[in-house]
Amino acid sequence: MKKKKQHRGRWAPFVLLVTVAVLVIAAIVAVSVLVFGGSKTAPESTTAATTTQTDATQSQTESTQPETTTAPETTTEPETTAATTKPATSANVTGNAAQGDVSVGSLVLVNADHLYSFPDVEKVHMTSDTGYTMAYDTLYMNKECYTAFQSMCADFSAKYPQGDLLVISGFRTYQRQKELFQNSVAKNGSYEAARKWTALPGASDHHTGYAFDFSLDYEGDGIYSWIRENCYRYGFVVRFEASKSAITGISNEPWHFRYVGVPHAYYMMQNNLCLEEYIDLLYDYPEDGQHLTFTYEDGTEYEVYYVKGTDLSDVKKPAGNYTISGNNIDGFIVTIAK
Repeated sequence: MKKKKQHRGRWAPFVLLVTVAVLVIAAIVAVSVLVFGGSKTAPESTTAATTTQTDATQSQTESTQPETTTAPETTTEPETTAATTKPATSANVTGNAAQGDVSVGSLVLVNADHLYSFPDVEKVHMTSDTGYTMAYDTLYMNKECYTAFQSMCADFSAKYPQGDLLVISGFRTYQRQKELFQNSVAKNGSYEAARKWTALPGASDHHTGYAFDFSLDYEGDGIYSWIRENCYRYGFVVRFEASKSAITGISNEPWHFRYVGVPHAYYMMQNNLCLEEYIDLLYDYPEDGQHLTFTYEDGTEYEVYYVKGTDLSDVKKPAGNYTISGNNIDGFIVTIAK
């Protein structure tokens, strides 16, 4: 018994030394993890979680909105760009053209040949009102256009209270148009086929804030023919007619309306002109030459002419009641009411 007791005592110091060494190493490892690993990984994990949640929410929002393969320039998804509120510096200048940009105003021509530069212009939030319902609560429109739109819908409702107008699209961003065009390519089978139905990003009339779409089943017939026949009195035209598709590059869209202002809508309607044809016509009426003149149905006389330039300072301001709009190409359109 005495021998065995001596044997255990001989190994005790060695066991104690090993135990202490293990505890020291474990302590060093724990401190290293706290100092070099803990503070770095926490923020990265939080950021990744936030990004994933945001992307998932956006993806869900986009995916729940139906697209269409037969709706050129049309979408039934909500727009999400907030309105800007930069005011015009002159009451005579439409759509904030006082910024000196030819891409500003109710007569800007936006298509595949003349892309939009997205100047800072005022847009307002569209809400359901007399005569019409908004499909989404995230649509925006140019303020001048929206005022005219509300008046037109209210007058239509007064005449046809049984009417049911549904607005599905207004101002559209470049990114949203890009997504719509990519979807159109996938659905229509080719780039060229998609172009017949959907404008290229940067080339959409919706970028201007002066355009809107009624629902895709809107054909402008029956009681709704009143809108087609009277929209010019509020400054609107049907932007894409079947008979003008070779010029506009977009197939028939009876639901797509574009605001150009009362006198111009009247003249275009009276002379069967699309916006491309009208802007081209105005080159024949330069500032230093003969001006286009006509009389509106209420007796107001209008004088319209083109001024070449890139900035509003290039335009000599006329006397009296006038407006100025860029054409999104190379100059401005001056309109004088007498």
